[in-house]
Amino acid sequence: MSKIKFLFFTILVAALLAQAPVAALAQLPPYADPGGVPHYFGPYANWAFSPLPKGPVATVTLVDGGTGYNAPLVTISDAYGTGSGAGAASATVDLITGAITAITGGLGGAGYSAPVVIIEDNPALCGGAAPQPECGTGAIADAVIGGTLTGGMLKFIDPLPGLYDPRSGGTAPAKSIPLGVPDVVTYPGSHYYEIALREFSESFHASLPPTKM
Repeated sequence: MSKIKFLFFTILVAALLAQAPVAALAQLPPYADPGGVPHYFGPYANWAFSPLPKGPVATVTLVDGGTGYNAPLVTISDAYGTGSGAGAASATVDLITGAITAITGGLGGAGYSAPVVIIEDNPALCGGAAPQPECGTGAIADAVIGGTLTGGMLKFIDPLPGLYDPRSGGTAPAKSIPLGVPDVVTYPGSHYYEIALREFSESFHASLPPTKM
């Protein structure tokens, strides 16, 4: 085999070997949760457990009236089970179509984080044996808290921490990220790198305690 053919063969084999990892990566299954919540500390991100604001129900808005309702019952609940005391709510029904046209009441109370409007037809008056009619379905309403809220985390109230150079002297700012400082010690006749990891605590939000970094 000539040198040219040997060189060509060597380059071809190297190119094929370089493509092997790429092909292997292409065959890997997609990420199990694309675009989902990043898992910073274990199976759930720590900020997923941040406290939610609580307060009274301020508005109840009908989104979809549904159809076929006879005597709908409206209940205000809370997705996290924290709220209670909202006023009684009632629905107005179009007697021809059975669609709900308005919801009144359901306001007030305290401690609601994620109020939920539950709309169901009165089971005593529908869905049974003939001559009872079918129960209505499809109505949707939203409830939102408002007024004086307690708890929760306020957003965008803390400036981003700046960089602090320990060589500048003085006291580091309350919110800062320290820069790495090179070691000034030299050893004759040698080249070396010194890498050190330092632990420090930093609070990035006024509502959270300092976190070790």
